[in-house]
Amino acid sequence: MENVEQTKPNPIVKFFSDITTKKAILIISILGIIVFGNSLANGFVGDDASQLAANPDFQSITNVGAFFSGAILPNDIYYKPIFNTFNAFILTIFGPSSIAFHSFSILLHLVVLVFLFLVLSHFFNKPLSLVLALVFLVHPINSEVVYYISDLQDSLFMFFGLLGLYKLIKAKSTGSIILVTFLLFLSVLSKETGALFFPLAIIYSLVFNRKYLYQLIGLLGFAGLMYLALRMNAIGIYSYPALAPIADLTLAERLLHIPAILFFYIKTFFFPIDVSSSYNWVIKSITVANFYLPLLVSLIAISGVIFFGIKFYKRTNPSHFKHYIFFGLWLAIGLMLHLQVIPLDATVADRWFYLPMGGALGIVGTLFQAYNINFNHKYILTSTLIILTLLSARTIIRSFDWRNGLTLYTHDIEVSNSYVLYNALGSELFRLKRLDEARHYITKSIEIYPSFINYSNLGTVFAYEKDYIKAKESYLKALELGDSSLVYENLSLLFIGTENDLNETNLFIQSALKKYPNNSLLWFSAAIMEYKLEDLVAAEYAIRRAYDLNHRPDIKQLYDVIKSGQLGVELNILP
Repeated sequence: MENVEQTKPNPIVKFFSDITTKKAILIISILGIIVFGNSLANGFVGDDASQLAANPDFQSITNVGAFFSGAILPNDIYYKPIFNTFNAFILTIFGPSSIAFHSFSILLHLVVLVFLFLVLSHFFNKPLSLVLALVFLVHPINSEVVYYISDLQDSLFMFFGLLGLYKLIKAKSTGSIILVTFLLFLSVLSKETGALFFPLAIIYSLVFNRKYLYQLIGLLGFAGLMYLALRMNAIGIYSYPALAPIADLTLAERLLHIPAILFFYIKTFFFPIDVSSSYNWVIKSITVANFYLPLLVSLIAISGVIFFGIKFYKRTNPSHFKHYIFFGLWLAIGLMLHLQVIPLDATVADRWFYLPMGGALGIVGTLFQAYNINFNHKYILTSTLIILTLLSARTIIRSFDWRNGLTLYTHDIEVSNSYVLYNALGSELFRLKRLDEARHYITKSIEIYPSFINYSNLGTVFAYEKDYIKAKESYLKALELGDSSLVYENLSLLFIGTENDLNETNLFIQSALKKYPNNSLLWFSAAIMEYKLEDLVAAEYAIRRAYDLNHRPDIKQLYDVIKSGQLGVELNILP
């Protein structure tokens, strides 16, 4: 009896060895809900409210055509019509509900993981594929994609991209290749990074199945031209990122950051202890810590990848080498876009590893399978469970940081010395009317990297403190650093409330309207100005334009006053 007990298989080992696709999907779903469920209590953070929930253009699904044409965009730098359509769909059905958005975010992440598992299962056995997918699921570097509603774009492009790759793996006809092309087209329309699935799909066909290679290349080429045509019509080929210290550097200066960028992703992949929502550091002078150590670590990592590639090439089993090449190129392609050869709007970002991580895990999977490392060994299984538990715990803890903007930015400035975080924390404190603290953090943001956005926010703080001279100075400084409709809006109201020369103020507002003819608040300011000048005809025209663009209560109130023909009504303009 004693020998029988000793040979009895471990129930956990048996559970993993009997993995089926349905069981794997169930495990992914249960663990995902456990890890990310707490985020349902979180609110809108950062761009969530301004670009989504509070943007009237996104409140109706009827605006889908305008998203594709570029008539309605949250900004003129990015072209993501599928992402915008998805947001409009949620807003149309559920309204500006953070619970609805967070629910969809969790669901989409889980669907992405299901297709990642299915793709990995084509290369590896199911237990190994499941473990790799679970690491991707709960890794803290991917938590931003789930917790930050504005990052739904990343889940969307990965969903369409992985679905397209999965369909390519299963392709048995030209019709299948057309479907693959359409799915990858939707991926790039969700986020520009989706374009990386184009070469990834071609590499898969080249390495594993060349039957439809030329058809795929032709169809993807056509899809790429279609995307470029749509993008050029909407925003042009390329929009230089604004408000990014890294984008102010020359190409040579940006290339010096590559070792530090690679080191960041290596470090965060293996030791995801400190994570932040914003990284905008730049290397001002080369040191051991910011260049030579990252260069050494990066070279060791690259050498290790090449070493195993050579070993697999020399082996008699060609499948390991093919798998290794495919996932190695997956990782390389995913990283290359984010090495600042083309300047981006941040130095590094957790969300930018969402695609490359699939390649990194594929490399690990190839090593495990090639060296017969399996989960029947109790120590391997125990170590895996410990790693998954630690990663899950860190991701759950991170969900509390995303509860609201104040908690997030307060935490993240301890990790990253980013001007974006200081400015955002100042904005959150301003909303709470904690003006002294708000001014402190916004001033700190300016010290790190002066921009029109933090100078504009500083001007607003001064305006609420009734220091209109400093408010004006801050707004004018903001205009020196960038042409912003927000600054013109604030300056217009400030001039109306403090300047004696009404005609000069009126000229300023009219010049601003020439730049931003569809800005409701500038038309609102114009209506106030004409009302003060007692030109009711011009005032009525201006307030009609403002009200057509925005049904805000203060616009409606002024509309009623002007329509009534009353003069001399006291208007509250300044805070």
